[in-house]
Amino acid sequence: AGFEPGAPPSHAVLRTVIGILAILAGLVLIVRPGASVMVLVIAVGFWFVLTGVADLMRGITQPGQRFLSIALGVVSIAAGVIILGDPDIGLRTLAILAGILFIVRGVFEMAVGWELRRIHAA
Repeated sequence: AGFEPGAPPSHAVLRTVIGILAILAGLVLIVRPGASVMVLVIAVGFWFVLTGVADLMRGITQPGQRFLSIALGVVSIAAGVIILGDPDIGLRTLAILAGILFIVRGVFEMAVGWELRRIHAA
């Protein structure tokens, strides 16, 4: 969803930063699997906020699918803020929030994909 023609360079930079952070987080978890669960909870919270900001920026600056990008950004940021605001919410609550976010994101991504397919077919 981040490969729209005419996207400003700031989107590429933000996506690159998010990608680097994801790779670093993955490497830390692979190398130190016994690391604190709390670190993982905080990392997931930051991940939701960062991807939410990226989606929100895309929705504000890109024409087309603005509502979907903005809605996904708001939901992601809200989930991240909840997790970061109370990291002791526990893994069960985190799993529920992550599951809801993944379902919402999946629905929105599919809707964007269908819309792009419709646009390209026209």
